Amino acid sequence: MKKNLNIKICLVFFLILTMLSLHNCISFAAYLDKIVCIVNDDIITQSDINRRMTMLSYVSKKHQTKVLYNNVVHDLIDIVMQLQLAKKNSVIISDEELDNVISNFAKSNNMNPITLKKILPKQMNINFQIFRENLREQLIINTLQKEILGKEILLSIKDEDIEKIKKSTSKIYNKHKKFHLIDIVLEIPVEKHTKESINVLRLMIRKLINNKSDTNKILNDLKEFTENKYNIVSIDLGWRTITELPELFIKYVVLMRVHQIVGPIVAINGLHLLKLLNIEIPINFHEISSEEAINIIYQQKIKEKIIPWLKKQRLISYIELK
Repeated sequence: MKKNLNIKICLVFFLILTMLSLHNCISFAAYLDKIVCIVNDDIITQSDINRRMTMLSYVSKKHQTKVLYNNVVHDLIDIVMQLQLAKKNSVIISDEELDNVISNFAKSNNMNPITLKKILPKQMNINFQIFRENLREQLIINTLQKEILGKEILLSIKDEDIEKIKKSTSKIYNKHKKFHLIDIVLEIPVEKHTKESINVLRLMIRKLINNKSDTNKILNDLKEFTENKYNIVSIDLGWRTITELPELFIKYVVLMRVHQIVGPIVAINGLHLLKLLNIEIPINFHEISSEEAINIIYQQKIKEKIIPWLKKQRLISYIELK
């Protein structure tokens, strides 16, 4: 099951990051194949399209239709144009850079490059060397797009855009965290639950808990301070996610450090002191940095820029569909 999962990931990776190797497609074998399209000095053949359609059909589980065929043809036209422009602008990806990308990809899928090299031809009938060169081409295209469109995009990203992304992803991040909390409750009867009495108690309790972290000591001090006039209890809330906490606690908990005590928090039933014993963070979840936020914004904006840019490239290219 694990191997199949890895293969599926490899397939998605192959389709997203790579296209058929077209940059040097004019060879003796190409003349024996049907030419479907001419793009400036390069060609796209029927076998190029067939291989791409087969891979797409396998991953998406969709039948090969005329719509899919047309989409593949136009995708490959865009790929060829960009590779030609990259060559003209001397955009290259070294073997070392390529090896690092493949190594990182393999590592992220609990493999090493040697395992990946064995899996591709054995289970997917994909030649590793072709996979490698296809990946190089897509990395070249990414670099080209960054050089031509990236500078303008990066200059347009504002601080508020970055904070907005970080805030939105932080909500997702916090949603998956688990917090182990102790809740010390000073119960206040309804007849004593006045604004004046609450404020007096809050001020006194803040002084009382100043720099203390021992909940038992705090509990005893509170009982002594209030002369046992109030019912004071300590409740272990156990492990809870944000969605499992009382809404009143959430804004405090997400900002707490381990062993920190916050409060008193005013509630209908009295005053609460919260102590955070520990935090459990699922593997692969982390709060994103400003650099990661910029990359997310960049990817969003470049998608918007690429389509009109490719249309302009088509206008200045010679494209002939056979």
